[in-house]
Amino acid sequence: MDSKIGLERVGEIKNAHEIKNMHGGGGEVYFLNRREQCSLFLIKILSVLCVCLFVAVGCGGDEGDGESNDPQTGDVNAPNDGNNNDSGDNTPDDGNNQDSGNPPDDGNDGNDGNDGNDGNGEDEGDKPIALDCGEQFISFPAGTYTSVATASTVNMAAFCLARTETTVAQFKACVEAGACSTDNFNLYNVETYDTQLNYGSPEDDDRSDHPMNGVNWYGADEYCKWIGGRLPTAFEWEYAATHNGTQALMTLYPWGNDAPTENHMNYYANVLMTTPVGTYSPLGDSPLGLQDMGGNVAEWTADVSSEGNGAAPRYVLKGGHWNDFARTVTESEPSLATQMHMVIGFRCAK
Repeated sequence: MDSKIGLERVGEIKNAHEIKNMHGGGGEVYFLNRREQCSLFLIKILSVLCVCLFVAVGCGGDEGDGESNDPQTGDVNAPNDGNNNDSGDNTPDDGNNQDSGNPPDDGNDGNDGNDGNDGNGEDEGDKPIALDCGEQFISFPAGTYTSVATASTVNMAAFCLARTETTVAQFKACVEAGACSTDNFNLYNVETYDTQLNYGSPEDDDRSDHPMNGVNWYGADEYCKWIGGRLPTAFEWEYAATHNGTQALMTLYPWGNDAPTENHMNYYANVLMTTPVGTYSPLGDSPLGLQDMGGNVAEWTADVSSEGNGAAPRYVLKGGHWNDFARTVTESEPSLATQMHMVIGFRCAK
């Protein structure tokens, strides 16, 4: 009806005269009845509510806190590139965000590899760390060791100890290479009755797999350095003798606390000479497989003895030998560095 005004102007009309005046003072005067007035009033209210709702949606925050879902643009519909810091979004996580949710862990979630975590959920800081020195050596982890004999406590760095005493064949290679002096050991000699010395034994009495004996401290030191090692300290020797890979068990003998027998080691003149290394394995072995720690030959260490040095220094010997009573792991004795005796040999450390 062209004499009626649009609804957008109804809210501004006060009376029928205004309607008439809006049409230039002519035409039919139209009066709104009560029902039409109520309808228009409700439309106005709904319009206001719609405007308020639109404003609230456009300006409201993520959870009504007045902040935008996107920290950069404030756009509630802004795409998430996976690099935001929003812990409340539902966008796919590409593994590069700092989302506080629970994305799949690929083992590279901020771990630089130097904190002891190997990416498998196990902290390597709880594992003893040991060295890899080759098949002829056994590796021992770092740890704290208190010697029963001296009541001294030391912090042990990780190290390796040779599985067997150094053999004649091994030492001969050093001599032939010119790295080990012939002045530092004695030879097998029938005329002087030194037939219990192993280096130089005749072919029909081959002892290449016996421990090198009759060698002084200097000869032992030369050989160990030649293979890139060194002589062990007395504490390292004790620590390794009963170590099970986690700790030193502090037993009397390498195999435990049971009294030794002729099946455990070469001692007390049971054989009257050395035996091939490993003859008493595995019964006489340490928990990790060190052989002949209880007998065969006594072994040089790097430690200077506290029992006096005199003209020539004295070094600590560890372990029993073929012509001795059984010795416990913690027992030791001093010997002159120049001593070249048939019951003395060595093994190396790294």
